[in-house]
Amino acid sequence: MLPLVRELVCGSDNELFEGGWRNSTNIPQVSNCGQHTDFSSIPTIFIAIFSTIVFYQLYESRNAHLRSYSPISLRIIFCCLLLIDLTATVIYDFSLRFTNSSIYDPIHLYGDIVQYAGFSLVLVLTIACRNRGITTSGVITLYWLLVVVCGVPELRYYLSGYNVDPYRAALYIVSFIFSSLELFLCCFADTTSNGYIGKNSCPEYTASFLNQLTFEWFSGLAYLGNKKSLEKEDLWDLNERDKAKNLIPSFMQNLKPEVERHRKMIKKNPEAIDPKFHPSILFPIFKTYKFTLLAGGCYKLMFDLLQFVAPELLRQLISFIEDKNQPMWIGVSIALLMFLSSLIQSMILHQYFHEMFRLGMNIRSVLTSAVYSKTLNLSNEARKGKTTGAIVNLMSVDIQRIQDMTTFIMLFWSAPLQILLSLYFLWKLLGASVLAGFIILILLIPFNSWISVKMRNCQMEQMKYKDERIKMMSETLNGMKVLKLYSWEKSMEKMILDVREKEIRVLKKLSYLNAATTLSWACAPFLVAVLTFGLYVLWDPENNILTPQITFVALALFNILRFPLAVFAMVFSQAVQCAASNTRLREFFAAEEMAPQSSIAYGGTESAVKIDDGAFAWGPKEEDKSLHNISFDIKRGQLVAVIGRVGSGKSSLLHALLGEMNKLSGSVQVNGSVAYVPQQAWIQNLSLRNNILFNKTYDEKLYRKVIESCALVQDLESLPAEDRTEIGEKGINLSGGQKQRVSLARAVYQNSEIVLLDDPLSAVDSHVGKHIFENVISSATGCLATKTRILVTHGLTYLKHCDKVIVLKDGTISEMGTYQELMNSNGAFAEFLEEFLLEESKHRGRSISFGEDSKEVDEILHDLDQVSPSIRQRIQSQMSQEIDRVDEKNAEIVSNGHQRNESAHSPAGKSDEKEALLGPKTKEKTPEPPKQAKTQLIEREAVETGKVKFEIYMSYFRAIGMLIALVFFLVYVASSVLGVFSNLYLARWSDDAKRIALAGNVSARETYVRLGVYAMLGMGQAISVCMASVIMALGMVRASRLLHGGLLHNMMRSPMAFFDVTPLGRILNRFGKDIEAVDQTLPHSIRAMVMTIFNVISTVVVIIWATPWAGIAFFVLGLIYFVVLDVDVIDSRLPACIMTFVGAIVQAVTIFAVPIYATPGSLLIIVPTLYGYLRLLDVDGVDTEIPRSMAMFIRTAEQSIGILAIILWATPLAISVLLPLLVVYIVVLRFYVSTSRQLKRLESASRSPIYSHFQESIQGASSIRAYGVVDKFVKESQHKVDENLATYYPSIVANRWLAVRLEMVGNLIVLSAAGAAVYFRDSPGLSAGLVGLSVSYALNITQTLNWAVRMTSELETNIVAVERIKEYTITPTEGNNSLELAAPTWPEKGDILIKNFSVRYRPGLELVLHEVSAHVAPSEKVGIVGRTGAGKSSLTLALFRIIEADGGCIEIDGVNIADLQLEQLRSRLTIVPQDPVLFSGTLRMNLDPFDAFNDDQIWEALRNAHLESFVNSLQHGLSHKISEGGENLSVGQRQLICLARALLRKTKVLVLDEAAAAVDVETDSLLQKTIREQFKECTVLTIAHRLNTVMDSDRLLVLDKGRVAEFDTPKRLLANPDGIFYSMAKDANVL
Repeated sequence: MLPLVRELVCGSDNELFEGGWRNSTNIPQVSNCGQHTDFSSIPTIFIAIFSTIVFYQLYESRNAHLRSYSPISLRIIFCCLLLIDLTATVIYDFSLRFTNSSIYDPIHLYGDIVQYAGFSLVLVLTIACRNRGITTSGVITLYWLLVVVCGVPELRYYLSGYNVDPYRAALYIVSFIFSSLELFLCCFADTTSNGYIGKNSCPEYTASFLNQLTFEWFSGLAYLGNKKSLEKEDLWDLNERDKAKNLIPSFMQNLKPEVERHRKMIKKNPEAIDPKFHPSILFPIFKTYKFTLLAGGCYKLMFDLLQFVAPELLRQLISFIEDKNQPMWIGVSIALLMFLSSLIQSMILHQYFHEMFRLGMNIRSVLTSAVYSKTLNLSNEARKGKTTGAIVNLMSVDIQRIQDMTTFIMLFWSAPLQILLSLYFLWKLLGASVLAGFIILILLIPFNSWISVKMRNCQMEQMKYKDERIKMMSETLNGMKVLKLYSWEKSMEKMILDVREKEIRVLKKLSYLNAATTLSWACAPFLVAVLTFGLYVLWDPENNILTPQITFVALALFNILRFPLAVFAMVFSQAVQCAASNTRLREFFAAEEMAPQSSIAYGGTESAVKIDDGAFAWGPKEEDKSLHNISFDIKRGQLVAVIGRVGSGKSSLLHALLGEMNKLSGSVQVNGSVAYVPQQAWIQNLSLRNNILFNKTYDEKLYRKVIESCALVQDLESLPAEDRTEIGEKGINLSGGQKQRVSLARAVYQNSEIVLLDDPLSAVDSHVGKHIFENVISSATGCLATKTRILVTHGLTYLKHCDKVIVLKDGTISEMGTYQELMNSNGAFAEFLEEFLLEESKHRGRSISFGEDSKEVDEILHDLDQVSPSIRQRIQSQMSQEIDRVDEKNAEIVSNGHQRNESAHSPAGKSDEKEALLGPKTKEKTPEPPKQAKTQLIEREAVETGKVKFEIYMSYFRAIGMLIALVFFLVYVASSVLGVFSNLYLARWSDDAKRIALAGNVSARETYVRLGVYAMLGMGQAISVCMASVIMALGMVRASRLLHGGLLHNMMRSPMAFFDVTPLGRILNRFGKDIEAVDQTLPHSIRAMVMTIFNVISTVVVIIWATPWAGIAFFVLGLIYFVVLDVDVIDSRLPACIMTFVGAIVQAVTIFAVPIYATPGSLLIIVPTLYGYLRLLDVDGVDTEIPRSMAMFIRTAEQSIGILAIILWATPLAISVLLPLLVVYIVVLRFYVSTSRQLKRLESASRSPIYSHFQESIQGASSIRAYGVVDKFVKESQHKVDENLATYYPSIVANRWLAVRLEMVGNLIVLSAAGAAVYFRDSPGLSAGLVGLSVSYALNITQTLNWAVRMTSELETNIVAVERIKEYTITPTEGNNSLELAAPTWPEKGDILIKNFSVRYRPGLELVLHEVSAHVAPSEKVGIVGRTGAGKSSLTLALFRIIEADGGCIEIDGVNIADLQLEQLRSRLTIVPQDPVLFSGTLRMNLDPFDAFNDDQIWEALRNAHLESFVNSLQHGLSHKISEGGENLSVGQRQLICLARALLRKTKVLVLDEAAAAVDVETDSLLQKTIREQFKECTVLTIAHRLNTVMDSDRLLVLDKGRVAEFDTPKRLLANPDGIFYSMAKDANVL
């Protein structure tokens, strides 16, 4: 376009430069025409095109206007002065024209008017920027840069003084000064009028354009990171535009239509839904971020096109070297243009990467939030198929893969574009022979497509196993206490390792496929070169000569071609992984959600809750039906009890009201807000107060009332920081009763109109239960008296206080009415009540959930008498018989001498167990929290600081295997050597070619030989690369297996104290994200690093070729390799780094060897330089810190060193430029290492809370939905993601910051190499071939450095992963000092002797048992009682050595249990724990994980546990699949399965930990009977939370504050009115 304008304006005299400029020895002047057309138009055309970007920024800006004393005010003034100056110039032009002056030239007028237009537009934009608060504008800055650069030739002309118009010259010089000042002021950012910048606000958007371009705004953090180890507080807040709350609305707006479309499609045709119709994830992402992707595409296109400037400049440079007649300024211009094109490439590339990495970060943020929201809304059917592990994997792995893909996405069009452009330029250079190379590339496509399909299948398979493994791991960690009590760790470990082995097999297959891809892409560039050069020479041997100009320009183009080909393999496998992850995410978003609550009507009627003919199912189908024919109408303010046997559907009814179940028919109305108390309390990892407040504001009066009503006052006093004490995950530091009361308090505090209570009183002591009923639930005195209450219960004595009782049987309502109506009907309820009373009679009026006094039992008997006198008589006779029997038994025990009358009169104990967990209780009762440290139970995640320890590297290499590493090293060296020789051979061939051609003795045979040698060298190199890839991949698979095995083994043997203070999310993060790093990401880096390394190694060979003695260096390298081999990363990015490391050492040694060999005097320079280098890198000692610094140095300095050597060899004086550059390089690197490493650690640590919160939310999903706080939890999750990204963002900027600086060094190397070649072109040793070799490598260094930086960041991430895995592989394990084995039949009698036994939960905490002494005779039945926290559970934990003795001992049959192997001890005792924990798997596996029993024995145990009929009713019997956590069974059924486990083991000692809390009356009585019959010969210890369960024990051990208060028969204890037991019995109304 510009030449056309020149022709129109200037006519025939339209040359850009003055005539004869090519041969001029001085720099030529730009012609008058060129200066006033081209050079005046370029800035104006630029601003006209790109002003649209500024207008868009102005439109989007929400900032206040800029401050008036900002640089922008001066810029506006200068711009106005420029316009005045230019106006004067235009007036002057017109005056000359109208006076027909001889010096008038219309070209001047054209140029001035064009400039005037540009200045006017810029003035308007600058004023608009001030008003709209745009602090800096890249477009305006670049405009002024163009104005200044394009004005330099005219300034030079006016300053020369030759034939110059003085008036115009003066005006122009003033104009140029103002333009330069404008450019200078543009280098500073302005500030907005409300622009208070907080200490932690990110300076990115308040920095100037120049600072943003060079990432200079990050330098402050880099300097700080170099001075100290960075901490979370040192980092900036996340930019507003990157916060989840600002990103999610637009993404959800695009995602919702996709999900809706899918939903409609399912409604139309439920059967024909194909995975390909699942809602798209990528399309909404594209729609949301289309402008970012467009900007990224523009950056990439500019970068790709600029790459092809360098080979053309190289051609010109070689031509300049060959033609000695060309003037020097041409060579200087070529060198400067090379530097400028490299510089612009660097700037553009890093803006591209910055945009793409930030896009990836935004995608992670929105997808994580979308997955979280979806999870909380999954329907039950969908939830069944989605385990916690699978969903955590979606977050940790799949979203990460889509995020990683953002940096590669452009390569899908960019790589083919680079390949096509390379081939086009090669065609111009070498003609049709390039087609042979093109055919090779085409043939590789189907081969790689086939591999990618295979890889995708492997990825899907691997993810399936990974999900299964994480799910099992999650369950194992959740049920760790139970596993230890049963001694099942080995069984679970084996099951997890079996899944891991399947995963490893797939990983191995993947590594072979990766090697095949590596081979194909490694061969491609070299095959293209061989075939192209071969055909070119053979086509026309006489005319087609490989001159240096052709050879090195072709090599430069082949180098450009090599990058997209080599990286294509990596992109391919990334794309395959991304596609697999995309499929999984699409499937997840396609999953069915909870039916919107529209199925539940909300109205203002009399009824609070109403169901008409409702049928409900957990699944979508009719056969999944759990409840049917449900109809009831509950009025506002009523208290309604729901009773029934285990599995009759009581809890399901509440879930149906909450909308958790699928409504198959009928109608449901819930009129009012709902609070829900689940059967198993859901406690968050927050302070106790926040657990109760549950996102509501704090109301002191209401809060105090709730605490008192829920009987939490005493518990609060016993906690170290009262209600501010942090509660561990799943309420680990609260007892079962306390958890339930906190859960109840939460429901009461919410002040909802309808309260659903799912058996909240079963887990609390009887007197506490009574207190809660009276103060909370009761219609007369409870604080919920005015609310509508639906109470599921197994306790029957207070049903008369209810307005209505609903009796459920087999999923339907069998009876409903008031207590009296049901009594009179003599139906199912009367039977139920009869069973209850018969059971009660055995214990003289005991009550199930809380004590009622005997009057109330008499009332029930009286009620029964009215209905059926015969029943009453039968019960009363049974009562008297039972009482007589108990009395006889007690008398017998006393006569046998089992009497211990230790009475104590201390007041009721507080929660000593919690004291043990949390530290001593505070004495003050002030509301202010005590020392903050005490409030925390969960320890903050440890974040390593400083350099990664040498041992971490060593442990990884030991895992790989030293032999494998050595073989890999040797193969790698071989590939390097072959690669170098092939390049050097080609260079020598091209040097000889011209000489031979000129001599005229071209021999076809010689050409064939040369081609053959070149082809063999290249082929050997490609094969060795493939071999190295396979060897290393197999080594890494081995390392993966060992690291995971070690981590798992250690976790299984960690004491419970470790799990009490470590969130499960943190451990799962190790098993998920960190193991993923070990397994997957490494091979990609291998391929990428191989590519970078090849560029470097070719330079090394040049040196060896020139100085053969340098070959000795390879031997030295072998020794060094073993010393520093331990520099590496976990299992996916590792090999890459090793390769770089080796390459660097090879180069460093050989490069230093050459100058020393040639000029021994150079040692005087080299030794101090090396010393200084090591000091700079802050290497304190070879054994701890060298590996880290070395790894960094290698990856980024290696390529530079090799290339420097070639440049110095070709042009030795270039050293004067290169030495200062090297120092800059090293200093910059040193800053980066310390900052980047610490940022990675902080990022890893801040990721764990996301997963912990996520898991917690999944477990409490029904509560979260019931309380209607889904949105608040989504916001909390978003906040955690933002916190994680606030640590991630600086780490990606750190990479850009380093890369820009390193590439600047690379660009200066290009300048010095080309500059030195130009300057010394007349020196005798400098041939065109040498210059070609030197500069073609120098041109490559910038990209090599850039790629090396990418690999560096990958190394950083992964070595931290090894460090984190290692951290949990060396935590202390339990039972290390007890290795004795007892006799195979031990214990034969079950005699338990406790001698002065003391125990504490963790070192540094108070004792929970103080010198307890007791003797339990063989086969004796002893009840352990005491108020909450007296130490009852602690004693059983000590019996199983879950907590170790602090003094004294426990002996069973004369053997001290502290000396026994833990596995033997725990497997010879039996426990029925309080929390019934099941694992996903078959029912059989849950009963007998070691396959130690046959089916008959298992059925016998099921029969005795009253589960036979239930298991027979299951379709698959013993093979019935138990879902995660046993959720497809009721709590009562789970409790019975735990009893069946105990019946199966049937050891001599049985511990019952309130086993009957969750079962109905009838089942409870059957259980008691079973235990009496089956464990007649065993010693039974029963921990009683309700006294009536142990009233028929032989003796009772009463604990108080961790000490034995009383130990005697129940009868004797009740006879002592001053005793603790007596007062407890009185409280519980058992007397």
